[in-house]
Amino acid sequence: EILISELTNVIVGGTPSTTIEEYWNGNIAWLSSGELNNGLVTKAKKHITEIGLKNSSAKIMKPNTVMLAMTGATLGKIGFLTFESAGNQSIAGFEPNNNYVSKFFYYNILFNKNLILSMAGGAAQQGINKASIESLFFSFPNIQEQTKIANFLSAIDEKIELVSNQIQDTQEYKKGLL
Repeated sequence: EILISELTNVIVGGTPSTTIEEYWNGNIAWLSSGELNNGLVTKAKKHITEIGLKNSSAKIMKPNTVMLAMTGATLGKIGFLTFESAGNQSIAGFEPNNNYVSKFFYYNILFNKNLILSMAGGAAQQGINKASIESLFFSFPNIQEQTKIANFLSAIDEKIELVSNQIQDTQEYKKGLL
């Protein structure tokens, strides 16, 4: 087992002031924790400007960053970032590096979601903080094993997606026939 803080840099995002128009509708993708849904994150609903990024605690996360929602209704939701983006203060990002395979890390966190949820505190709004996340221990086999496991689970996810799309298409076809 290895301590998360020894494995990767944990980034916590921020939100530019919503009352300052020139901070918003720029070309920098910006995610809220509500956009994490235990799957790939392929687009952002909102964008911020360079000046919005500089005048807030928002930070850029690289593609292949594993993201974790830290508070409220989305607590424990996980995402795998497929593009460069900033995120709000309710998102912790695990910066990709050579110590682990990002897709394996994603599945590892997904599997250990209950451990993360058990650490949540707060009365009005449940949440976990960066220090709690950094104190987590996870098991990581060697890079070759991580790659094999991640590829296998990714292939299963792709099949699930394909079948889900087929079911949806068939339901639409049925509605058309009715």
